[in-house]
Amino acid sequence: MKRRDVMLAGGGLALLLPALPAQADDDVAALVRKYIGAWNSHDAKAAARYLSEEFTWYDPSAGNPVQGRDKVVGTVIASYLAAVPDLVWEMLGKPIVAGDMLALQWRRSGTNSGAWADGRPATGKSFMQLGASVFSLRDGKLATQSDYADMLGFYRQMGWPA
Repeated sequence: MKRRDVMLAGGGLALLLPALPAQADDDVAALVRKYIGAWNSHDAKAAARYLSEEFTWYDPSAGNPVQGRDKVVGTVIASYLAAVPDLVWEMLGKPIVAGDMLALQWRRSGTNSGAWADGRPATGKSFMQLGASVFSLRDGKLATQSDYADMLGFYRQMGWPA
């Protein structure tokens, strides 16, 4: 099997990965772009179209993973969009694609004009948050999403204790 070197930023670590057709990388990136586009159109049901039925979302600041497409759409996506109805999620730079995995840096911004799922009332404050996500795919759909973000900065912008 032909191999290729992929350099990961921040440590010079080289991984040897099986060579994949360029089209496979493009397909993975296109799927994630469509998913982010659905968030930006403020349509949780549209975002659900890109998720596997067993989709798992993980954010270490939220605690336990949320499992199952319907549960993620209801408790994560729809509730976030209700709290930030003008959300803009931007991909920063070019994503890193390796096989069925994709990693990207992002910026999310908007105004908290709706209540949060945990019961916190709207603050009316705008925010800009930086972070990164790692996605995995299975059978042409997103299987997992793990988000790592500047929660301290976000909390400060919302006026919440950190």
